Amino acid sequence: MRKIGVWQALLLALGACASAQQPALPAYDARNLDARIAAASAQARKENRRVLVAWGSNTDMSSKALTELAGRNSGVSQKLLYEYFLVWADPYGNETLAAQLGAEVKSTALPRLTVLDPDRKVLASAGVEAFKTAGSSAYDPEAFVAFLTKYQAPYLDAEQLLAGALSRTKKDQKTLFLWFSAPW
Repeated sequence: MRKIGVWQALLLALGACASAQQPALPAYDARNLDARIAAASAQARKENRRVLVAWGSNTDMSSKALTELAGRNSGVSQKLLYEYFLVWADPYGNETLAAQLGAEVKSTALPRLTVLDPDRKVLASAGVEAFKTAGSSAYDPEAFVAFLTKYQAPYLDAEQLLAGALSRTKKDQKTLFLWFSAPW
């Protein structure tokens, strides 16, 4: 068995502590993008949510700042968790798909956002310049949450859903199973 010195052990311990404190942020990925968006759309249909495609690059500072905002700001991350399925997308190699989804990745700066309904209909496509704080390169979390709130799926009426389910079960002579849950 190989022995390590005190300094090596200390450096390993410090590295482990640093990585434990800062969880890894998501990466923009170009692989299987169409399949990932299709899977997110299927889940969004089941859960009455939207799909948010964040187009960016792992080498771009503005794109990295957006992942930082989404991962570290509690208001933004909560809105994304409850209302959206988020797909981090690298547009390079996926320019045709980006164009189909209304993201102008060739002519404008990254990052860009595309909001899709469960049927992959584009509801919004926007650059993130509008979310920047005046006179700064930092993003304004309140402006970003306002954008997400504007395009989130409308809430369903639980009483109307229950009444419809009860009438269908009565007509089909079946039993209704109710499942109560919350996203937290």
